[in-house]
Amino acid sequence: MEDIRVIIDDAAARGIYRKTVLSRSTDKSIRRCTVSLFRSSHGQTEAQCEYLRQDGKAVHENFPPELLGKRITELLSGYRQADILTTAGSCTVMISHSGSMHIKNGIKTDGGERAELKTHDRDKQRFLSPDAPFLRPLGISDERGRVLDSRRSKYRQINRFLELLDDVYPKLPQKGTLTVCDLCCGKSVLAFAVYHYLTSVRGREVDMYGVDLKPDVIELSERIARESGCAGLHFVCGDVSRFTPPSPPSLVLSLHACDTATDYALINAVKWNTKVILSVPCCQHELFKQIKNELHQPMLKHGILKDRLTEYLTDGLRGLKLEACGYHVSMIEFTSLEHTARNIMIKAVKSNAVGAAAKAKKEAAQRQYEALRDFYHVHPTIEQLTE
Repeated sequence: MEDIRVIIDDAAARGIYRKTVLSRSTDKSIRRCTVSLFRSSHGQTEAQCEYLRQDGKAVHENFPPELLGKRITELLSGYRQADILTTAGSCTVMISHSGSMHIKNGIKTDGGERAELKTHDRDKQRFLSPDAPFLRPLGISDERGRVLDSRRSKYRQINRFLELLDDVYPKLPQKGTLTVCDLCCGKSVLAFAVYHYLTSVRGREVDMYGVDLKPDVIELSERIARESGCAGLHFVCGDVSRFTPPSPPSLVLSLHACDTATDYALINAVKWNTKVILSVPCCQHELFKQIKNELHQPMLKHGILKDRLTEYLTDGLRGLKLEACGYHVSMIEFTSLEHTARNIMIKAVKSNAVGAAAKAKKEAAQRQYEALRDFYHVHPTIEQLTE
């Protein structure tokens, strides 16, 4: 426990600490606990535990930040896993039922950007208000600006997406018109929300394109954009694999694009040299029929296990391919499993690094990709991705 406390306190002292997620609770009424630092309304740094209960409700506990490491090690007695997240890497702690502990520390001893502390006001703020004019015609809210009960999950998903976009916003060009593409935009709730965030919250001039194969949803989205005064928001009916925007986008989004449509979104984004990619994949079926591995066959004979393995394998290969093309890649929780089973986001930010070290890093990712691909005898669509 002392080793864990030292790791946490060191990260906090260096200003790189983001949060610790405690999971696999021994208390069946608690799903997980998140311990983070935040900036109070008085400008003071404070610490907080958020306990997410199985019924979906959250309970909060505030405590002095200097007790961060001590409090987390105390909490560990009620959990089997802790993930300590920092800007310089992460550390995972696993505790067996017998009490033995395994620590896998991937936090670098130097480097890492300073973590930005959120404020209480921002944590409670929704970037997208339920009375936004475009939400009613999109079927999210009613005439009084209240979110419909049946659409609360979607509303939370979109606000979560905006929170994650806000985190990477500093990586986007800070001057001039931002070109953005939402590939496989569907009913375009995300496209409208991102356009609102960039124009109304950030005050940017935006040229945004939503692309989808369904003529009816594109026609509806175009009409809502006109009626809502979203002059820079455009919709195109077509195949994302063949779409080319008028100018290369700085930001490419893809929310729940089915199967290989996510791959084509990523392929296009890299081809356009996109600075930031945020993609939440959906229904990865392609590798289910391809995967072959004699060692894993006793597991692969069970359809549900095979399905989940191929989902993780698909996203793992996508991440390695993006790294091989010079992107910093993170796989993060998009939203709670109670809202959607498709809750992994691929966050990729183009690296500015050049030279021998950067080249070696890309080559290593490509070798890892090929080794993993060949181990399972698969040929994914993301194979087409080249820098």
